Amino acid sequence: MTRLEKNLTRMIGSCKENSSKVILIAPHPVIMANDSLSNRLYRMIDVVNTIKRVGNMTSTEAINIYKSILIRELTAMQSCMEAMVATLPIRWQNRGRNN
Repeated sequence: MTRLEKNLTRMIGSCKENSSKVILIAPHPVIMANDSLSNRLYRMIDVVNTIKRVGNMTSTEAINIYKSILIRELTAMQSCMEAMVATLPIRWQNRGRNN
């Protein structure tokens, strides 16, 4: 990750010297089983954290696609669960809730 950090910092500096707008974008999420394989050089969360850190150090906007997709998926799952509960008989809908 040290190499990534140095390379990103140098590239951002070069772009800003030429008055270019720079936006860092974190990579998309990976399947956890794939990310944890022993032949991986790095974990994706380490890449995301490095990009965020470099963005902070260089005052460069960093967009976290990883987080955006995760939030979208969780929201979709919640909507699906709410729709499923709405189809249940009334006596089951309030079961387990603290009223």
